[in-house]
Amino acid sequence: MNAKFLVLNFAILVIAACTAEPGVPLTVSDVRLFAPLTKSHAAVGYLTLHNQSNAPLTIDSISSTNFGNIQMHETVIRDGVARMQALPAVIIEPGSSLEFAAGGKHLMLMQPTADTAVGANITLEIHYDSGGLLIVSATMQTRVPAE
Repeated sequence: MNAKFLVLNFAILVIAACTAEPGVPLTVSDVRLFAPLTKSHAAVGYLTLHNQSNAPLTIDSISSTNFGNIQMHETVIRDGVARMQALPAVIIEPGSSLEFAAGGKHLMLMQPTADTAVGANITLEIHYDSGGLLIVSATMQTRVPAE
C-alpha cells in the first residue's frame, strides 16, 4: 500500500511540474533609453518584451518616478507621412516577443520629474495583466538625430 501511495504521489508531482508555469511570465531584454534631443522634452525608449507564459499578456502601462508620463506609441505611415499613434495597451501572445524599436513601437518618456540626463539610472515599471509588475533599470544614453 505504501508503494502505491508513493507512486501515486510521484505521478501527481510529475504532472504538476509539467503544467506549472516556471518563473516570471514577463521578461525584458535590450532596454535602451535615449535622452531628449535639443529642443525636445521627450526621451525615447526601446526594449523587447518576452511572454514566457502559456497565455496572452496585456501590457497595460509603463511608468517611472523619473517621468510624469510614459506612453507606448507606434509609428504608422499615412498618406506617405510617418506619424506616431498612442497605444493604450499591447498584447504579447504566449511564447512570443514584442519589440519596441525605432520606426515601430516605442516608448515616449515625457514630463521629466527627476534626473534624466545622459548617464542617469532610470527605473521603469511595466504593468501587465491588470496587476502584474516587472521592474527594470537602464542608463540614459545619448540620442543622435536621424540623418
